[in-house]
Amino acid sequence: MARRLPMIAERLGRHEEEKLTDSSAVRPCTILKETETESPGLVVPESRTIRDPIHRFIELNEQEAELMDTRPFQRLRHLRQLAFAYLVYPSATHTRFEHSIGVCHVAGLLARSLQFDPDQTKLVRIAALLHDLGHRPFSHVSEEALERYADRSKLPPKTEKIHEFITAILINQDPEICRCLSSSLRERVVTALQSGHGEPVVRNVLSGPIDAVKQDYLLRDSYFCGSNTVFLTYLNYTKCFATSLTQLAIDI
Repeated sequence: MARRLPMIAERLGRHEEEKLTDSSAVRPCTILKETETESPGLVVPESRTIRDPIHRFIELNEQEAELMDTRPFQRLRHLRQLAFAYLVYPSATHTRFEHSIGVCHVAGLLARSLQFDPDQTKLVRIAALLHDLGHRPFSHVSEEALERYADRSKLPPKTEKIHEFITAILINQDPEICRCLSSSLRERVVTALQSGHGEPVVRNVLSGPIDAVKQDYLLRDSYFCGSNTVFLTYLNYTKCFATSLTQLAIDI
């Protein structure tokens, strides 16, 4: 048996290598259907429902599902949300992939609670879905290394983190994302993630004291670390309201 172990390991290694080089394995959760329009044989992603341990069921529309299937987004499957925390909390192996999907869901709930119009809702959901595209391995842990070795003369002002700058580049220039979003929508998404779009309350859904990002990661991180947060529950999402044009609050 001991003599067979190297052979088994070698076969497994070849299998994993084949999966990585197989283009069909890059986007494993794509759900496709053949359209019955004037373009027979064309396949497009369907809307889908995702089972999530935090939010139970998450609905993504066709455009969001198509964005989820792009290579930049699928790359997030390999970036742990809490970097090395799994060495202390073994179950903290969740990734920015499921976190980003959760943030999209929470942003949609906030938009509904705040009575956003359909255009605003679409904007905040897509921006929330794509907000972490620029993260490097080890997420925030690697940000210091990026700052140390980056040529700041070629980058935006210090107020913007490098991973946020990379996110904007991917949204504006990645071919797959460009096929999913119009140029005007890409510009609005980048603006919403950087400096806000329209009313400041829209920006606060994406970045603020009780934004969609924090509402997802507080629940998700505590869940996978085995210390469930009790002060923030699913019901809070629907109790958010705007106290002014610039602030969000939770009705308790």
